[in-house]
Amino acid sequence: RTPTTVTHDSEPLPLKENDEIKPINGKDKPSIIEVFPDTGCQQSIVSEDLIDACGLILDRSKRKKITEVDGGGVPCTGSTTFQATYHERTTNVLALVTPALSGEIILSWRAL
Repeated sequence: RTPTTVTHDSEPLPLKENDEIKPINGKDKPSIIEVFPDTGCQQSIVSEDLIDACGLILDRSKRKKITEVDGGGVPCTGSTTFQATYHERTTNVLALVTPALSGEIILSWRAL
């Protein structure tokens, strides 16, 4: 028998506050910032202004084309790696870097 009721299972994805962002090289202290999870994003992205602010290393040799939902292009200056920790869960992240954002980290569905 097929159920006749539908359960409401749609909730907004919460902002991840107080994330600890730590460079993979481990030389700098972790930064505590807000991270924006985006289940529709295929690649994590970091704004270029956070590279120095969080002690991250910009690798200009690893670039990739970034395309917005509407098909427009976003500049990519390279990539960076870091560890993101939230509620005692840690994951390593490879993120593209762009000057098109300011003070933001967007985590892709793969990093979630």
